[in-house]
Amino acid sequence: MKKLITLLMVAVLTLSFSACGMLADVANDVEVAPSGGSETPAIEKTFSLGTVEGSIYTNEFAGIRFTAPAGWTYADEAKIKEMNQATAEMAGEDYEELMKEAQVIYDMFVAEDATMNNVNINFEKVDAAQLAALDIASNYETLFSTIESSFENMGFTGVGYEIKKATVAGRTLDAMYITADFENIKMHQCSFSIKCNGYLASVSVTSDSEAGLNNILSYFSWVD
Repeated sequence: MKKLITLLMVAVLTLSFSACGMLADVANDVEVAPSGGSETPAIEKTFSLGTVEGSIYTNEFAGIRFTAPAGWTYADEAKIKEMNQATAEMAGEDYEELMKEAQVIYDMFVAEDATMNNVNINFEKVDAAQLAALDIASNYETLFSTIESSFENMGFTGVGYEIKKATVAGRTLDAMYITADFENIKMHQCSFSIKCNGYLASVSVTSDSEAGLNNILSYFSWVD
């Protein structure tokens, strides 16, 4: 189980980096319209990392909160860096290229003790026009081949996916659902993204069952 948990930590970061990498193709197609000066500027939030108080993670910038049940542990900065290094070594050349290009800021990783249940959140700084033009659902489609090869490099088999809506604390979001096998254990993963002011937040949730996945999604709430 310890080996599987380590691989799953690596896997969620692989998916998050791949999600960030999907912005590269969007950049070439974006045309920025000149400002006419007639619109009232929107009030913009300033980027900030989330905070953890007891069992509750809150990120005011992204407007998201996660309340971890008993038996879950948040990773510290050193552990997340260790996971990132493991990802670079295990996921293959395609992932390494994405990692070089991405400007990713790790914010949170939390996992349930002795199970594969975990949640990962990170951010990539992106151009505002790029972000506005990004179609998350269609771009998830283009990611799967990279994700599939990365998971297979780590020993997963039967990697499959479905793009569909996920309901998170009453909001409906485009999401990528991935299933894969590792030594007769089935992995279920849901990833969704949140467009913030100049950043794309990538959230990955992993469990050993579809019911478990939905249960973990119920631990999220939105910050007003």
